[in-house]
Amino acid sequence: MLPHSPREAPARVVDSGGRRRAVRYACRVAVVLVASLLVPAVSAGPALAGVGLGVTPEFPAKVTVGDTDVPAGIRIANAAFGGEADNSATLTDITVVPSCALSPAAPPDTNCTGGEDRGALRLSASGTGVADSACEGRTFTITEIDQTSGRYRLTPDAPVVLGPPDSATDTCLIDFTFDVARMPAKDAFPDQSGLQTTQVGFSAATFSPSSLTGSGSGTDVTTVAKAVPTLTTEAPPTSTVGQPVSDVATLSGGVGPGGEITFTLFGPDDAECVGPPVFTSTRPVDGDGQYTSEAFTPTAPGTYRWVAAYSGDDANDAVTTACGEANEITEVAAVLGAPA
Repeated sequence: MLPHSPREAPARVVDSGGRRRAVRYACRVAVVLVASLLVPAVSAGPALAGVGLGVTPEFPAKVTVGDTDVPAGIRIANAAFGGEADNSATLTDITVVPSCALSPAAPPDTNCTGGEDRGALRLSASGTGVADSACEGRTFTITEIDQTSGRYRLTPDAPVVLGPPDSATDTCLIDFTFDVARMPAKDAFPDQSGLQTTQVGFSAATFSPSSLTGSGSGTDVTTVAKAVPTLTTEAPPTSTVGQPVSDVATLSGGVGPGGEITFTLFGPDDAECVGPPVFTSTRPVDGDGQYTSEAFTPTAPGTYRWVAAYSGDDANDAVTTACGEANEITEVAAVLGAPA
């Protein structure tokens, strides 16, 4: 078995199902595993010939926790060469590991051994062969086959045959979708900003007329961002000295958010919220919803300003309101008839 660099298809845009998807090559690595032969040449000595596949997962460059039905796919090309370049290839296996912590700088491990991060990205139950490719019209059943790595197998409803290299049918393109269920637990590039996870694609085939078998694998990389929830607040616009007041915060758009919300009150008459707060209250967060601070009883009249801050967690970014927001100002009046 000898490594062989696959023929790189030109960058293009694939139109499938009414959407357009740019095919990225810059971050992808493909390794072709070939069955090779030494073929005598008439005058130049032995020549190398062999069969194999070029395999490229195609995932978006960036996704966010909580995204659903995100378009993705896999490209499988016949990479037979030399005296075997007239071979067609009948695909016998197609697998994808959608979330893996192994760096694609190394040769792809088709089962992500040592970098398993099952469940961060979850593939759809089926995929579709893209028009004008060798698997046009084929439906692929997608099944998780390894509970450790989260490896999925794509099984077509009929055999998929790739034509010889450079023919109109030498490549199969399969579309599917995935959900971003959680942040990856492991970072494929810990020395880079953001949190990256690697996808590993693999395919094998039987070649004809040579009867050889060949395979190939490749990787792609996706950066996963935390969800960005929304925090809206509502404090009472007016009150009087001695009357308890509270702030109410509504957290929405989170992905199973935990952590806590801290309510901070400044005043009286601290327009920039730079002085020491007169009151703080912290509430634990258990999902999206409404959270109310403990009550504060003002002892002096004036303008009070609330600030609410959500701490964030492993899947959700922190978010805070600003000092002086309209819904976060409470005007406290003196009690009528009270001594000055």
